[in-house]
Amino acid sequence: MKKSALALAVLAMLPIVCAVPIIEWNTTVGNPGDWLSDIQTTSDGGYVAGGSYAAYDWHGDFWVSKLNSNGTPQWDYVQGWVSWENLDSAQPASDGGYIACGYTSAFNGHNSGYILKLNASGAEQWNKSWVSANDTSWDHVAQTSDGGYIFAGGISTPNDPVIDMMLMKTDSNGTTEWTRTYGANADNMDPSGVLQASDGGYAVVGVANAPEPGEYRVWLVKTDSNGSVEWNMTYGPPGISQPSSLVQTSDGGYAFSGNN
Repeated sequence: MKKSALALAVLAMLPIVCAVPIIEWNTTVGNPGDWLSDIQTTSDGGYVAGGSYAAYDWHGDFWVSKLNSNGTPQWDYVQGWVSWENLDSAQPASDGGYIACGYTSAFNGHNSGYILKLNASGAEQWNKSWVSANDTSWDHVAQTSDGGYIFAGGISTPNDPVIDMMLMKTDSNGTTEWTRTYGANADNMDPSGVLQASDGGYAVVGVANAPEPGEYRVWLVKTDSNGSVEWNMTYGPPGISQPSSLVQTSDGGYAFSGNN
Protein backbone atom coordinates (compact mmCIF):
# COMPACT_ATOMS: atom_id res chain seq x y z
CA MET A 1 0.00 0.00 0.00
CA LYS A 2 1.29 3.42 -0.87
CA LYS A 3 2.16 5.19 2.39
CA SER A 4 1.89 8.81 1.35
CA ALA A 5 -0.81 11.35 0.83
CA LEU A 6 -1.62 12.38 -2.72
CA ALA A 7 -0.07 15.50 -4.20
CA LEU A 8 -1.73 17.36 -7.07
CA ALA A 9 -0.09 19.93 -9.28
CA VAL A 10 -1.33 22.10 -12.15
CA LEU A 11 1.21 23.06 -14.80
CA ALA A 12 1.16 25.86 -17.37
CA MET A 13 3.27 25.83 -20.53
CA LEU A 14 5.13 28.91 -21.74
CA PRO A 15 4.20 29.83 -25.32
CA ILE A 16 7.49 28.53 -26.72
CA VAL A 17 8.42 25.13 -28.08
CA CYS A 18 9.77 22.65 -25.52
CA ALA A 19 9.23 25.08 -22.66
CA VAL A 20 9.74 23.96 -19.09
CA PRO A 21 6.34 23.63 -17.37
CA ILE A 22 5.58 26.25 -14.74
CA ILE A 23 3.86 25.07 -11.57
CA GLU A 24 0.88 27.34 -10.92
CA TRP A 25 0.00 25.62 -7.67
CA ASN A 26 0.26 22.30 -5.90
CA THR A 27 -1.69 20.80 -3.05
CA THR A 28 -1.85 17.66 -0.94
CA VAL A 29 -5.16 16.02 -0.15
CA GLY A 30 -5.96 13.02 2.00
CA ASN A 31 -3.78 11.16 4.46
CA PRO A 32 -0.97 8.58 4.42
CA GLY A 33 -2.30 5.42 2.76
CA ASP A 34 -4.82 7.24 0.54
CA TRP A 35 -4.59 7.50 -3.21
CA LEU A 36 -6.53 8.91 -6.14
CA SER A 37 -6.84 6.89 -9.34
CA ASP A 38 -8.43 9.48 -11.62
CA ILE A 39 -8.85 13.24 -11.91
CA GLN A 40 -11.00 15.24 -14.34
CA THR A 41 -11.78 18.90 -14.90
CA THR A 42 -15.26 20.20 -14.01
CA SER A 43 -17.46 22.86 -15.60
CA ASP A 44 -16.72 25.36 -12.81
CA GLY A 45 -12.99 25.25 -13.56
CA GLY A 46 -12.24 22.90 -10.69
CA TYR A 47 -11.50 19.20 -10.50
CA VAL A 48 -13.08 15.94 -9.36
CA ALA A 49 -10.99 12.93 -8.37
CA GLY A 50 -11.79 9.38 -7.30
CA GLY A 51 -9.82 6.78 -5.40
CA SER A 52 -9.48 5.01 -2.08
CA TYR A 53 -9.47 6.55 1.40
CA ALA A 54 -7.62 4.48 4.01
CA ALA A 55 -7.40 6.87 6.97
CA TYR A 56 -10.02 5.12 9.11
CA ASP A 57 -8.52 1.62 8.96
CA TRP A 58 -6.27 -0.44 6.74
CA HIS A 59 -9.21 -1.09 4.41
CA GLY A 60 -9.69 1.41 1.63
CA ASP A 61 -13.05 3.18 1.29
CA PHE A 62 -14.67 4.76 -1.75
CA TRP A 63 -13.42 8.33 -2.06
CA VAL A 64 -14.52 11.21 -4.30
CA SER A 65 -12.86 14.59 -3.77
CA LYS A 66 -14.02 17.89 -5.31
CA LEU A 67 -11.48 20.71 -5.57
CA ASN A 68 -11.84 24.28 -6.78
CA SER A 69 -9.68 25.85 -9.50
CA ASN A 70 -6.88 26.50 -7.00
CA GLY A 71 -6.83 22.93 -5.71
CA THR A 72 -8.61 23.71 -2.44
CA PRO A 73 -10.86 20.82 -1.36
CA GLN A 74 -14.55 21.76 -1.40
CA TRP A 75 -15.98 18.45 -0.23
CA ASP A 76 -15.12 14.78 0.15
CA TYR A 77 -17.39 11.78 -0.19
CA VAL A 78 -16.19 8.70 1.72
CA GLN A 79 -18.11 5.43 1.98
CA GLY A 80 -17.02 1.91 2.82
CA TRP A 81 -17.33 -1.22 4.90
CA VAL A 82 -14.94 -3.59 6.66
CA SER A 83 -13.57 -4.60 3.28
CA TRP A 84 -11.60 -3.15 0.40
CA GLU A 85 -13.19 -0.47 -1.79
CA ASN A 86 -11.66 1.58 -4.59
CA LEU A 87 -12.97 3.97 -7.23
CA ASP A 88 -10.98 3.76 -10.46
CA SER A 89 -12.80 6.50 -12.36
CA ALA A 90 -14.77 9.65 -11.49
CA GLN A 91 -16.35 11.91 -14.10
CA PRO A 92 -18.61 14.97 -14.20
CA ALA A 93 -22.19 14.11 -15.23
CA SER A 94 -24.37 16.20 -17.53
CA ASP A 95 -26.77 17.07 -14.68
CA GLY A 96 -24.01 18.79 -12.72
CA GLY A 97 -23.33 15.81 -10.47
CA TYR A 98 -20.69 13.11 -10.68
CA ILE A 99 -20.53 9.46 -11.72
CA ALA A 100 -17.86 7.09 -10.39
CA CYS A 101 -17.06 3.40 -10.65
CA GLY A 102 -14.78 0.79 -9.11
CA TYR A 103 -15.13 -2.33 -7.02
CA THR A 104 -15.77 -3.60 -3.48
CA SER A 105 -15.07 -6.88 -1.70
CA ALA A 106 -17.78 -6.25 0.91
CA PHE A 107 -20.46 -8.69 -0.17
CA ASN A 108 -19.12 -12.22 -0.67
CA GLY A 109 -15.34 -12.04 -0.55
CA HIS A 110 -15.06 -11.55 -4.30
CA ASN A 111 -14.53 -8.21 -5.99
CA SER A 112 -17.88 -6.82 -7.12
CA GLY A 113 -18.25 -4.02 -9.65
CA TYR A 114 -19.71 -0.86 -8.11
CA ILE A 115 -21.04 2.39 -9.54
CA LEU A 116 -21.95 5.52 -7.64
CA LYS A 117 -23.86 8.70 -8.53
CA LEU A 118 -23.43 11.91 -6.52
CA ASN A 119 -25.16 15.26 -6.86
CA ALA A 120 -23.31 18.55 -7.32
CA SER A 121 -22.78 18.86 -3.56
CA GLY A 122 -21.34 15.37 -3.15
CA ALA A 123 -24.45 13.74 -1.67
CA GLU A 124 -25.12 10.19 -2.85
CA GLN A 125 -28.12 9.82 -5.18
CA TRP A 126 -27.83 6.10 -5.95
CA ASN A 127 -25.43 3.20 -6.18
CA LYS A 128 -25.39 -0.18 -7.92
CA SER A 129 -23.30 -3.29 -7.31
CA TRP A 130 -22.79 -6.56 -9.20
CA VAL A 131 -22.47 -9.49 -6.79
CA SER A 132 -21.75 -12.94 -8.23
CA ALA A 133 -19.37 -15.87 -7.97
CA ASN A 134 -17.10 -14.05 -10.43
CA ASP A 135 -14.70 -11.21 -9.71
CA THR A 136 -15.84 -8.04 -11.47
CA SER A 137 -14.67 -4.44 -11.52
CA TRP A 138 -15.66 -1.29 -13.38
CA ASP A 139 -12.55 0.64 -14.34
CA HIS A 140 -13.76 3.44 -16.63
CA VAL A 141 -16.99 5.33 -17.29
CA ALA A 142 -18.16 7.81 -19.92
CA GLN A 143 -21.50 9.57 -20.28
CA THR A 144 -23.49 8.73 -23.40
CA SER A 145 -25.50 11.01 -25.68
CA ASP A 146 -28.82 9.75 -24.25
CA GLY A 147 -27.87 10.80 -20.71
CA GLY A 148 -26.90 7.28 -19.66
CA TYR A 149 -23.46 5.80 -19.10
CA ILE A 150 -21.08 3.28 -20.64
CA PHE A 151 -18.85 1.36 -18.22
CA ALA A 152 -15.77 -0.70 -19.07
CA GLY A 153 -14.34 -3.29 -16.73
CA GLY A 154 -13.11 -6.81 -16.29
CA ILE A 155 -14.57 -10.14 -15.23
CA SER A 156 -12.83 -13.33 -14.14
CA THR A 157 -13.79 -16.55 -12.38
CA PRO A 158 -12.31 -17.47 -8.97
CA ASN A 159 -8.97 -19.30 -9.12
CA ASP A 160 -8.62 -18.42 -12.81
CA PRO A 161 -6.24 -15.61 -13.84
CA VAL A 162 -7.97 -15.10 -17.20
CA ILE A 163 -9.73 -11.72 -17.39
CA ASP A 164 -12.24 -10.79 -20.08
CA MET A 165 -13.06 -7.18 -20.91
CA MET A 166 -16.65 -6.17 -20.28
CA LEU A 167 -18.89 -3.28 -21.35
CA MET A 168 -22.13 -2.27 -19.68
CA LYS A 169 -24.62 0.34 -20.89
CA THR A 170 -27.00 1.87 -18.34
CA ASP A 171 -29.65 4.55 -18.36
CA SER A 172 -29.29 7.76 -16.35
CA ASN A 173 -30.41 5.97 -13.17
CA GLY A 174 -27.86 3.17 -13.46
CA THR A 175 -30.35 0.55 -14.69
CA THR A 176 -28.57 -1.94 -16.92
CA GLU A 177 -29.64 -1.90 -20.58
CA TRP A 178 -27.08 -4.44 -21.80
CA THR A 179 -23.80 -6.10 -20.86
CA ARG A 180 -21.22 -7.64 -23.19
CA THR A 181 -17.97 -9.51 -22.59
CA TYR A 182 -15.03 -9.75 -24.97
CA GLY A 183 -12.01 -11.99 -24.89
CA ALA A 184 -12.72 -15.61 -25.88
CA ASN A 185 -10.98 -16.97 -22.77
CA ALA A 186 -7.75 -15.11 -23.45
CA ASP A 187 -6.14 -13.04 -20.71
CA ASN A 188 -7.13 -9.49 -21.67
CA MET A 189 -6.68 -7.72 -18.35
CA ASP A 190 -8.76 -4.71 -17.38
CA PRO A 191 -9.51 -1.98 -19.95
CA SER A 192 -7.68 1.34 -19.95
CA GLY A 193 -10.31 3.58 -21.54
CA VAL A 194 -13.80 3.72 -23.03
CA LEU A 195 -15.74 6.29 -25.04
CA GLN A 196 -18.85 6.73 -27.14
CA ALA A 197 -17.80 7.10 -30.76
CA SER A 198 -19.12 9.76 -33.12
CA ASP A 199 -21.24 7.12 -34.91
CA GLY A 200 -23.07 6.22 -31.67
CA GLY A 201 -21.12 3.03 -31.04
CA TYR A 202 -18.37 2.50 -28.47
CA ALA A 203 -14.61 2.02 -28.40
CA VAL A 204 -12.70 0.35 -25.57
CA VAL A 205 -8.95 -0.18 -25.28
CA GLY A 206 -7.18 -2.79 -23.20
CA VAL A 207 -4.55 -5.51 -23.38
CA ALA A 208 -4.63 -8.89 -25.14
CA ASN A 209 -2.29 -11.86 -25.23
CA ALA A 210 0.36 -11.72 -27.94
CA PRO A 211 1.39 -14.79 -29.96
CA GLU A 212 4.69 -14.79 -28.07
CA PRO A 213 4.46 -16.35 -24.57
CA GLY A 214 4.38 -13.79 -21.79
CA GLU A 215 3.89 -10.82 -24.11
CA TYR A 216 0.91 -8.49 -24.53
CA ARG A 217 -0.39 -6.10 -27.15
CA VAL A 218 -2.69 -3.09 -27.05
CA TRP A 219 -6.20 -4.26 -27.98
CA LEU A 220 -8.74 -1.80 -29.45
CA VAL A 221 -12.34 -2.99 -29.82
CA LYS A 222 -15.02 -1.03 -31.72
CA THR A 223 -18.68 -1.94 -31.19
CA ASP A 224 -22.02 -0.74 -32.47
CA SER A 225 -24.57 1.00 -30.24
CA ASN A 226 -25.66 -2.36 -28.78
CA GLY A 227 -22.16 -3.55 -27.90
CA SER A 228 -21.76 -5.97 -30.82
CA VAL A 229 -18.19 -6.05 -32.14
CA GLU A 230 -17.69 -4.29 -35.48
CA TRP A 231 -13.91 -4.74 -35.54
CA ASN A 232 -10.93 -5.21 -33.25
CA MET A 233 -7.22 -4.62 -33.75
CA THR A 234 -4.01 -5.24 -31.81
CA TYR A 235 -1.04 -2.89 -31.80
CA GLY A 236 2.44 -2.69 -30.35
CA PRO A 237 6.04 -3.86 -30.80
CA PRO A 238 7.39 -7.08 -29.26
CA GLY A 239 7.28 -7.09 -25.48
CA ILE A 240 4.57 -5.94 -23.10
CA SER A 241 2.55 -3.08 -24.58
CA GLN A 242 0.00 -1.47 -22.25
CA PRO A 243 -2.33 1.47 -23.06
CA SER A 244 -3.27 4.12 -20.52
CA SER A 245 -5.82 6.35 -22.29
CA LEU A 246 -8.08 6.57 -25.35
CA VAL A 247 -9.53 9.49 -27.34
CA GLN A 248 -11.35 9.88 -30.64
CA THR A 249 -9.70 12.18 -33.18
CA SER A 250 -11.37 14.85 -35.31
CA ASP A 251 -11.17 12.66 -38.43
CA GLY A 252 -13.14 9.87 -36.74
CA GLY A 253 -10.12 7.76 -35.87
CA TYR A 254 -8.69 6.89 -32.46
CA ALA A 255 -5.53 7.67 -30.53
CA PHE A 256 -4.18 6.02 -27.40
CA SER A 257 -1.11 6.41 -25.23
CA GLY A 258 0.71 3.78 -23.25
CA ASN A 259 4.04 2.12 -22.62
CA ASN A 260 6.14 -0.78 -23.83
